[in-house]
Amino acid sequence: MLAGCAAQGELPAPDAADTVDPAAAAPAFEGPFAAEYTTAWQETESQFVRDAILDETVSDAELAEAVERLKACTERHGMHITEYNGGRYTVAPSDVGGEEGNQILGACEKASGEHPLALLHRSAIINPENRDRNELKAECLIRNGAVATSYTAEEFAHDNTTLDFPFLDPASGEAIFWRCNDDPRTGQ
Repeated sequence: MLAGCAAQGELPAPDAADTVDPAAAAPAFEGPFAAEYTTAWQETESQFVRDAILDETVSDAELAEAVERLKACTERHGMHITEYNGGRYTVAPSDVGGEEGNQILGACEKASGEHPLALLHRSAIINPENRDRNELKAECLIRNGAVATSYTAEEFAHDNTTLDFPFLDPASGEAIFWRCNDDPRTGQ
């Protein structure tokens, strides 16, 4: 069953049948993403999301269902997702745009369960031990020759706020940065 969204003009919300008791206690999550799963449990209004994360794994099928819910929700609001790839998507031009479009997209991500499920799914794949992302990305930049070997996670965290990095070669460094940002395991 696809998640319902409100009529055109209203921001999407989960179907009444999919809503949860906000006071229900979170399970005792234990894995490397325990904090992230606890936060997702506490912040969601969707039983679909809670069911998906209960086993501390977001399966490909659960993510696919969330993406279908996202697409259905955006369609009901005059927006068409043309491409979806690992939490990133492209929306076809439409009459809905600007701040209204951003609000609808954010509300559909939440109502569909795509957020947080896509983030949890992707994080488990690219960072199964849940290491500090700044460390992973700094290591990736070093490994791919974009920055000096002395470059640190702290420097990355600082530089990432302005996207101003000390690339050894600015032209290739920026391309490597985006690849490392997408997948810090390889930068490919």
